[in-house]
Amino acid sequence: MSVSVVALLGGAVACGQETGDRKSGGDSPVRAVRAAYEKTSAAKAAKVHMTMSVPKSVDPKDGGDTTGDGIMTWDGSSSSMDVTMRVPERRRMIVIGTAFYGEMRPDEMTDAPPEMRGRKWMKLDLGGLASELGKERGPEVRKQMAAGLDDWNQSPDQQMALLLSSSDLQHVGEEKVNGVRTQHYRGTLTPKQMLESRKAVRLLDQKDREKAYKKMKQQGLEGCGTDVWVGDGDLPVRMKVEMKTPKGTVTTSSDFTDYSTRHRVTAPPAKETVDFARMLKDAMEKARRG
Repeated sequence: MSVSVVALLGGAVACGQETGDRKSGGDSPVRAVRAAYEKTSAAKAAKVHMTMSVPKSVDPKDGGDTTGDGIMTWDGSSSSMDVTMRVPERRRMIVIGTAFYGEMRPDEMTDAPPEMRGRKWMKLDLGGLASELGKERGPEVRKQMAAGLDDWNQSPDQQMALLLSSSDLQHVGEEKVNGVRTQHYRGTLTPKQMLESRKAVRLLDQKDREKAYKKMKQQGLEGCGTDVWVGDGDLPVRMKVEMKTPKGTVTTSSDFTDYSTRHRVTAPPAKETVDFARMLKDAMEKARRG
C-alpha cells in the first residue's frame, strides 16, 4: 500500500532559494524538512489514516479508492503497522519488519487444506521467502531480495528522507489540515533518482542498472511527487505521494495523529497463523524427494 523507496541523508541537497519568512520558520525548505525528519524519527509511532487512489485507467479491474486506519511504528531500521483496510470489505493487515500478516475470512478457508483450517491469518515473511528462493536460485537472488525488503513498508521519517533528495524541494505555504496549522512542502524525484535510492538497484552493476532505467522509461513512469504538511511541533500531519504514469496518477495519502511511543504492533498468535514460506519450503522438499 505504500510507495516504497529508501533515501540517504548524507551529502549536500540541492534546493531552491531560501524563503527567509516567518511562515517557513525563517529556514530554507531543506532545513525545515530535515528538522521534521529528526523529530519524526524520534517520535517512533503514531495513529494513521491511509488512502490510496488508483485510477481505472491504470488498473481497470481493481482501480478505485482504498482506505485504512490503524497505527504505525518505526525505529530507524524497520517499521511496522497494524491497519484495518477497506478493499472494499474490511480486512486487517499487520506488517512487522519484513513479515506480512493478512486476516482471512472463514468463507475463504472452506476448501483449504486440513492444516490451514481454523487459522485466521496468512503470514508471508519476505525475509524467509528470500532465503528459500536463494537456496534454489543462488545467493545473488537472496541478496537482491533481501536488499529490496525495505521497499515495501515505508515509515514517515524515511519518506521525508527521500523528500530531502529532491532537487526542487520548496515551501508551498501555510495551510490547515484536519484543523491543524501546517507548513506545506513539496518536492519531486525523477525515475532515475527513484531507482538509485533503492538498495536492490544499487547492488546491480552498471549494465543491469541501465536495463532497469530503460524498463521504467518503457513503462512510462514520469516521476514521483511528495508533499508533506508539517505541524507546529515539527511533526507531519499529512504526507502524500503521487506516482505519475501516462495512464494516470496513483496517489497515496497518510494522515498522522497521536504520536506516542505507547503504540505497539504485535504479531498474531502462531497457532492462528499459516506460514506461507514454510509451506513453500515443504513443497520444495517434497518436489526434491520426487
